[in-house]
Amino acid sequence: MKTIDVSQIKEEDKQYVLHSWAKQKSVNPKTITKAEGIFFWDENDNKYYDMCSQLVYLNVGHAHPRLLEEFKHIGEVPLAAPGFATASKAELARKIIEVAPDNMAKVFFANGGADSNDHAVKK
Repeated sequence: MKTIDVSQIKEEDKQYVLHSWAKQKSVNPKTITKAEGIFFWDENDNKYYDMCSQLVYLNVGHAHPRLLEEFKHIGEVPLAAPGFATASKAELARKIIEVAPDNMAKVFFANGGADSNDHAVKK
């Protein structure tokens, strides 16, 4: 397992990821640094029982061997609910903004098309 630079993840997350239901200037999401089975850990090594399967789309558990094989190009924590920061989400958001038009500054990750449309109308 590679070393995780939590400060860099938080910096990129705050700069490039749009968090719903939050004032963007004061957003300070927990950073998931490890996940396995029904648990995940934050930057302070606090262990959490994931009772919502990261919004239901991770019902096979964290670090499932087949899931990790399919997502090996993404990173060690490939999926997390929108309210959490992860290295893979922060990196992907930064890469999207680097090639996006100049009038785009943040990326909003949604569960699907309906959520995307719902949030687009609110903004």
